[in-house]
Amino acid sequence: MEDKYKTKGQLVAELAELRQRIVELEAAETERKQAEEEVRKAAHKFQTILNSVNDGVAVMDRSLTVKEVNTYRFEALGLSREQVIGKKCYEAFQHRNKPCEVCPVQPAFEKTEMVRMEKSAVLKDGTVKYFDTQSTPIFDDKGIVVQVVSSIRDITERKRAEEELEVHREHLRLINQILRHDILNDLTAVKSALRLYESSNDEEFLKKASRYVDRGAGTIKRMRELESIISSHKDLEFYDIKDVIRKVIENYEFIEFTIEGKCLVLANGAIDSVIDNIISNAVVHGKTDRIDITIDKQEDLCEVRIADYGIGIPDEMKDKIFEEDFKYGETGRTGLGLHIVKKAMENYGGSVYVEDNTPQGAVFVLRLKRLR
Repeated sequence: MEDKYKTKGQLVAELAELRQRIVELEAAETERKQAEEEVRKAAHKFQTILNSVNDGVAVMDRSLTVKEVNTYRFEALGLSREQVIGKKCYEAFQHRNKPCEVCPVQPAFEKTEMVRMEKSAVLKDGTVKYFDTQSTPIFDDKGIVVQVVSSIRDITERKRAEEELEVHREHLRLINQILRHDILNDLTAVKSALRLYESSNDEEFLKKASRYVDRGAGTIKRMRELESIISSHKDLEFYDIKDVIRKVIENYEFIEFTIEGKCLVLANGAIDSVIDNIISNAVVHGKTDRIDITIDKQEDLCEVRIADYGIGIPDEMKDKIFEEDFKYGETGRTGLGLHIVKKAMENYGGSVYVEDNTPQGAVFVLRLKRLR
């Protein structure tokens, strides 16, 4: 009877143990369901926030495989979610099928901290875009970075604006150079003419001084017009280069000129100073009394050759004369005249170089875009 009672006791104990196990399993199941529910809610909240962000956001693992994205911004770039998920980031976003030379995501894995970087990308249609990326690492319970969340903001318009602003700054710097250089030259000429008048009492020198004053005023007016063009974001315009040259050579009454050819070139208000600085260089530094100018059309370019018959330019100086601070010889002053010419020609999308003239002297060659 006692053995039978013990057996029942054992059964009761076993039942109690089983019940305890059931209670524990039920509790674990409840916790699992709660955990699953919490995961589901967190995932839903993550996706909701992800898709509400105006910037592009991508989640990548250590192999740089895209695990998740928000669709809004990437669709705006011509990419669907299906084209992105499961691919390497450089395959999905740049269509190059090879790792980026400078990866904006990889440093976040290596530095284990948020990394910000500006980067350009080539889209499938060949369009170049600029992006600001901010990559934040995600750690596991052991402190190891397992994923990176990277936000991608399109800053193409901002970069284009910065580039345009830099061009305008260069234009304004050129205006400042022209004013300082040309006005200084005119004031020097006025001072010289007045000194000669004092010693000779010849009123012709007063007239000459007056002409240089008018010339300086004209330079200021041209630069004011050019500044207005730049500030209003207007493009370059077409000028009759022959008319520009004729206007400039009026200031050199003691120099013999010939002009052949005609062409409309792409330039701005500084083109007068370009021509004037070359002629002034030939007269003051080259000491020529004759200048021949030819204008020749060549496909989409106009070539203007300004040939003098002065002392010429040594071969070792031909490249240096266009440098900003270059000065040479007794008549060398600020060294800005031909540098101004070079910078202006670059702004026009053209070029300038110098070569020897025959039998003596130098030829400055301007190559400008022309109206066809």
